[in-house]
Amino acid sequence: LKRCNLACGSRALARPAVCPLLLPPVAKAVQAIEAVVAMQQVTAELLAGTGGGMLGVLAGHPFDTAKVRLQAMPSMQAASMTSCFRRTVVEEGVLALYKGVLSPMGMCGFLTAIVFATEKSVSRWLSAADVPAGAVSFTAGCCGGFAQSPALCFMEAAKCNMQVAGGRPSAGAYVDTFRRRLRTMSLQRALLPGIGMTVMREVPSYGVYFFVYDAVKGRLEASLPTFVATLLSGGMAGVISLSPFHPIDVVKSRLMVSSDPKSTASGILREGCRAEGPRFLLRGFTPFVFRTFLLNAATFYGFEETLRLLS
Repeated sequence: LKRCNLACGSRALARPAVCPLLLPPVAKAVQAIEAVVAMQQVTAELLAGTGGGMLGVLAGHPFDTAKVRLQAMPSMQAASMTSCFRRTVVEEGVLALYKGVLSPMGMCGFLTAIVFATEKSVSRWLSAADVPAGAVSFTAGCCGGFAQSPALCFMEAAKCNMQVAGGRPSAGAYVDTFRRRLRTMSLQRALLPGIGMTVMREVPSYGVYFFVYDAVKGRLEASLPTFVATLLSGGMAGVISLSPFHPIDVVKSRLMVSSDPKSTASGILREGCRAEGPRFLLRGFTPFVFRTFLLNAATFYGFEETLRLLS
């Protein structure tokens, strides 16, 4: 009390004000509390992203297998989506539809967590700077897409090679696939084939993805239950944002499964268009739409519900 009287004077203590001597420790305590709250929020977003990502993979992987086979498997070049499903089940069993699921299940939850946590963090930072809402959603989404691109490329390379392989699926096939590629290719070409095309697809598509999701969900929530609005918004956001980049996905799939160390994206594009014409760029588009809608609807629903429970 004497120190406060000396610093502030008795007149200052009579007013309902904070003593200047208390301001530094109070400010430090507030900063510490804010840091703990922010860390809890990021942790919740990471866990919610992981749960949403794994749910999305389980929902959409059979269609993803059909998509990749139609895009990159020579024996399926003339097949439709239904005949691809039928031949796969008859020749290899039902579990073949989930070939390559271990890599996205092991990493896609982590990747989705990166995307959602990055998007939420950038959104908070931009919103605090009074950036328009539409620009916040697009920019934050682009940052999320860029952050996950290297790990996503590695995961998709493993997944695509497993999906086009014959025989029964097995965990040991992952190791055999990369061992075989490393014997004939450079480290980058074996582990990160198509990294440039992955970035070209992920950055703008995720910008559109979160922008569309926020816009559509805001309209649907007024007339539909929240979980229905979340499912429809997530599915529509995925289809709208990724459809323009489907030609990139076709070339990327072929590049990832190519055993030729000298193959390039431009060479695959040129050869495909010469052999099939423009329809080459739309290979696997039907299963792509089904897979994208289901995966993203389930991902957003899983993310929102997990985040709600954790909060």
